Amino acid sequence: MSFLSELRERKVVRMAIIYAVAGWGLLQIADIAAGVLSLPDWTLRFTLALIVLCFPLALILSWFFRLTPAGLEWETPPTPARASVAVLPFRLENGDEADAWLADGLTEETLQALAGIPELRVASRRSCFRLRDSAADVREAAERLGVDHVVEGVVSRHDGLVSVYAELVDAAADAVIWSESWQHRDGIAPTVHQEIARRVAAALNVPTRRRVEGEPATSAAAYHAWLRGRHAARRNTAEGYREAVACFEEAIALDAEFAPPRAALARAYVWLSRYGLVPATEGFRRARDAADDALALDPQLAAAHLAVAELQLSDDRDFTAAEASLRRALELEPASAEIHAHLGHLLAMLG
Repeated sequence: MSFLSELRERKVVRMAIIYAVAGWGLLQIADIAAGVLSLPDWTLRFTLALIVLCFPLALILSWFFRLTPAGLEWETPPTPARASVAVLPFRLENGDEADAWLADGLTEETLQALAGIPELRVASRRSCFRLRDSAADVREAAERLGVDHVVEGVVSRHDGLVSVYAELVDAAADAVIWSESWQHRDGIAPTVHQEIARRVAAALNVPTRRRVEGEPATSAAAYHAWLRGRHAARRNTAEGYREAVACFEEAIALDAEFAPPRAALARAYVWLSRYGLVPATEGFRRARDAADDALALDPQLAAAHLAVAELQLSDDRDFTAAEASLRRALELEPASAEIHAHLGHLLAMLG
């Protein structure tokens, strides 16, 4: 906003005009009163000087305050509304239902990448996935999620070729603002969600965060193993976590430098240990090794700090250290609902 626009927004220009008119009227009254009441000659000059001296004060007050029926209130500059977007669950076409992890994984990765852009307001994963089987159209879905834009996508397999199509829709106009497609022989490329987030941000004239621009890449096979493991862990069952452990270990074997599956493996072992599904001593040891490796590979990985926090809570019983780890995770990923939930739960425990 330019300085002149700011002056108009805060009603400073209007105050200047009103003050000038009122001052001129006051001078006329003072001139008449001086003649009628035989006031000293300096009365008119004093009135004019007082009006001139108070003029800057009136402008300053109009900059910082506004007059309301309730009296003077502190003037705050209007906050520009953030662009809002929701990522609806990507549809799986021409694929086996066993490949649901592929579409869900890409949805979650895209949502997380967009949520990492401070200038965007992104609907939560839970709210978006509730509309998976809904018959609502884009406009209705956007209204229910409280957003102006919707990202939709399709993942399909055909003859070993995986295709991804994504589009950004202006819900009110029911108009496609941007769309693009990708094809890969070996599966979804690990950077597709970054490409989608970058294109959506550009279409909405929003700058992207550096981490969105260039996260460390891995092989498609390791990326797929990680997505399968995360999809299995979402079931929150013993069988699901055991399957997740196998997938994360596969991802690590395929790419030892890929940090996310190590952080996910640590959290899976914490869950299994906490519920007595593996011996606690062994499970927490494996969780700690995986979390340490994840942090060594990527100290900026919020999921690794979250895994450390869960270990500090479940094994160490060190609430102070756990809070510090969660706050560090939140610094790295401030839009993470999961980290907020964990920190909120801990603070509730601490009273």
